[in-house]
Amino acid sequence: MKTAGNPKPRIYSRAVKGVEAFMSVVRDIDKGKGEIIRVEISEFKGNKYLNLRVWYTDSEGEYKPTQKGIAIPVGLYSEVKDAILAAESLLS
Repeated sequence: MKTAGNPKPRIYSRAVKGVEAFMSVVRDIDKGKGEIIRVEISEFKGNKYLNLRVWYTDSEGEYKPTQKGIAIPVGLYSEVKDAILAAESLLS
């Protein structure tokens, strides 16, 4: 399932540790060297998450997830967003 650039949000499912998980890709951000940062909304065991994860391109040209990333529970999203906006102001 290779998707470069900024796709329209789409929903797919895959097994994560033997449990069916549902994902909705928001955006793929090119990191270079065959890697992307995938921003997606996921649902796992009935809980929703904002998932930010690095994916790599395998030998067949398909994107595969790495262990590099974070799944932010919906309840923490607002706090994390505020922290990112505060960091943005420090970077300018």
